[in-house]
Amino acid sequence: MKRILILITIFLFSLSFIPAQALLISPFLNLTITKTTIGGDGSFNFHVDAYQNNSLYFSEDPTIITQNGQGNTYVGTTSGWGDTYYLTEDLPNGWVFIGANCTSNNPNITFEPINSGVRIITQPYSSVSCNFTNI
Repeated sequence: MKRILILITIFLFSLSFIPAQALLISPFLNLTITKTTIGGDGSFNFHVDAYQNNSLYFSEDPTIITQNGQGNTYVGTTSGWGDTYYLTEDLPNGWVFIGANCTSNNPNITFEPINSGVRIITQPYSSVSCNFTNI
C-alpha cells in the first residue's frame, strides 16, 4: 500500500512542473455547421469525419432541417489531434449543392472544396464555421 501511495505522490509532484496546456490529452476543435436553402425547405444529412495520421478517429452524422430557408445549427466540439476533417452533405432529390463557405479564427486552417462538401486542414484549439447552401 505504501508503494502505491509513494508512486501517486511522485506522479502528482512531477505534474506540478508541466505546463497546463501539456496536461490536456486532446485539444478541441469547435465546429459549427449552418444551412441555407434557396427555393424551399428540407431535411439535410451531414457527415463529419475527422482523421489523424490518415486514420478515422471521429465520425458524426448530424441532420439539419431548414425553415424559411435557414436551418438549425449543428455545433460540435471534437477532441483529438485531428489534422483533417471532411464535412459532406447527402443531397436529397431535387436539391443542388451550391457550396460550403467556411471561416476560422485561425488563419493557418485551410479549406478545400470536395464533392458535396469541404476538406478542412485544422489546427488545435481553433474554431471553424461552415455554411452549406443548396438550391
